[in-house]
Amino acid sequence: MKGGDKVDRPDVYRIGSLKSIIVGLIFSIIFGYFVFGPLGQKVNNMINEPIVDGKFFINEEYIKSYFSKISESSETYFIYLHVVDSFFALSYALFLWALCVRLFFENLEFKSYLLVLPPLLAGLFDLVENILLIILTFMRDKISSELVLVTTYVIPAKFIFLLVSLVMILIGIVLNMIQRFKN
Repeated sequence: MKGGDKVDRPDVYRIGSLKSIIVGLIFSIIFGYFVFGPLGQKVNNMINEPIVDGKFFINEEYIKSYFSKISESSETYFIYLHVVDSFFALSYALFLWALCVRLFFENLEFKSYLLVLPPLLAGLFDLVENILLIILTFMRDKISSELVLVTTYVIPAKFIFLLVSLVMILIGIVLNMIQRFKN
C-alpha cells in the first residue's frame, strides 16, 4: 500500500459492498430473532434468569450459581441457544465489518486496518464466549476456575469492542455526511 493510494485489495472492497452489508444485516436479524426471541426466552424461562452472556459484570460465584440452575431438560436448549448465538456473533461481526470497510476504506478513504478491527474482535470474543459457555454447560458439576475466569473477561471484552465498533460507525457516518456536504 502506497502513502496516498487506496488499498490495492479488491477482496477488501468486495467485503464492503452493499450486497455484503445487506446479507450480513439479514442474517443478523434472522439469528438475532431466535437468540433474543423464542429460543432465548425459552431458556430464560427454564432457568428463571436472563442469559449469562447478557450481563456486563459477572464473577465466579455468579457463574457457578447460574450453571447450577441449568437442569438436564434445559441443557439442550441452552446449548442450542449458544450455537445459534455463535452464528449471530459471526453475522453481526461480518455486517459491522462490512459497514466499517464501506465507510472508512471506500467512502472516507482512511487507510488504517485498525478501523475495521473492532467489529471482528467483538464477534471473535462473542464466539469464544459461546464456546466457553457450552463447555461450562458440560462441566457444570465440576466447573473449572480457569474457564470461569476467562469467561469473566471475555464477556465484557465483547461488549467493549461492540461499543467501540458502534461509536466508530457513528463517527464514520457523521464524517461521511460532512464530506458529502462539503462536495
